[in-house]
Amino acid sequence: MIIHIADNLLYNKHVKKLNVWYEKFSTYFLHLGQAILSQEKSGYFAVCFSIFIWGITFVCTKHLLLYFSALEILFIRFVMAYLMLSIMYPHKLKITKTESVLVALAGLTGNTLYQFTENLALNYTTASNVSIIVAICPIFTALTTQIFLKEKHFTRNFCIGFILAFLGIVLV
Repeated sequence: MIIHIADNLLYNKHVKKLNVWYEKFSTYFLHLGQAILSQEKSGYFAVCFSIFIWGITFVCTKHLLLYFSALEILFIRFVMAYLMLSIMYPHKLKITKTESVLVALAGLTGNTLYQFTENLALNYTTASNVSIIVAICPIFTALTTQIFLKEKHFTRNFCIGFILAFLGIVLV
């Protein structure tokens, strides 16, 4: 009982710290965004912000795994994404039942399984190792499509871009 109370107090302490950090972080980026946002720079800012968010997901998920299971993190992430997309695009899409099934299967295999296995991997290794493994995915995708679909992806620019991206991740 005492251990459970201590765990709850520790959890509440971390949640309060995260809330304070989030308020400072969001206020800072709001002011930064207002200062540098113009018609020309808004796209660059949005891309940099997206890269930043994607980059910290490994570390944030690793921390969240102290308090939640991989499946709970996955569920919370999808609920948040669904709410955000509903706010950004509140109109209902007009698609057939066949298209709905195909979209659901693509979402299940292309995103749900990926996120769940990434969360599971973070249970067993460091965030750095998982990010390096994820960075290798494009090369395997290109190899697979070249072998099975006879598509040609191994161009000079693809190889240079892959090497630069991989070196950047390894250096960080």
